[in-house]
Amino acid sequence: MTIAGAKFIRRICILLLLFACLLPRSAHCDEDQTWRLPVGSGDRRDWASVRLTRIGMFALESKPRPGIPVHFHTGIDIKRPNPNYTDEPIFAVSGGKVISLRDDGPFAQLIIAHQMSDGDSAWTVYEHIAGIRVSVGEVISPVGPIARFMNKQELDRFGWQFDHVHFEVLRHPPRPLMPSTRTPYRLFGTYKPGVLYAGRPAAILPRPDRIPGKAVAAERKKSRLLNPGFAKLRRGWLWLGAASRVGF
Repeated sequence: MTIAGAKFIRRICILLLLFACLLPRSAHCDEDQTWRLPVGSGDRRDWASVRLTRIGMFALESKPRPGIPVHFHTGIDIKRPNPNYTDEPIFAVSGGKVISLRDDGPFAQLIIAHQMSDGDSAWTVYEHIAGIRVSVGEVISPVGPIARFMNKQELDRFGWQFDHVHFEVLRHPPRPLMPSTRTPYRLFGTYKPGVLYAGRPAAILPRPDRIPGKAVAAERKKSRLLNPGFAKLRRGWLWLGAASRVGF
């Protein structure tokens, strides 16, 4: 077999794997289809126990930082529910299938596909996690932990600003990614804030402090129109509204 032929077969296999991952499997029982909190704080069906970080609210507009433009927070940042800095667990909110895994540092991430009772699909994202216990392709339940919060040693290494879990609910399929040597199981990504998705190569918006005058407002408006996540926000799809649609 020629080198070109081997590369072609490899690409076909990757495409088939991506396609298979995008098809969520039905949960095995009603218990797996019950939506719960991703953290173990008493009753996992009670949102009153959830505490968010100071800047962890959904759609909160952040201030620009070096290399990071003004953007809207695309999920929520949930605080550690207990003073356990050894193995505080993180759970899937419902039964589903793991379709993407990244474990290369403070931005370690899991993406899980869910099949809802009405036949619709949703995807959940868990980021800034550690000690991942599941693998790509694995069908999981909301009962057992899928990962944990970072421990003190990891927070000392990466920064205590990561002492939370970033959680998102997606109603659009996540973006397919080409696996790399460093992250061979990162098959999908979320819709990054400040990146334009409009059928053309993604482009980071210029930093606001480098845009003259009234152009800042125009760039923000364009970002909201072209980014699917921002378009949902414009139509009133607040995160809690989306959560209620999938059964919280």
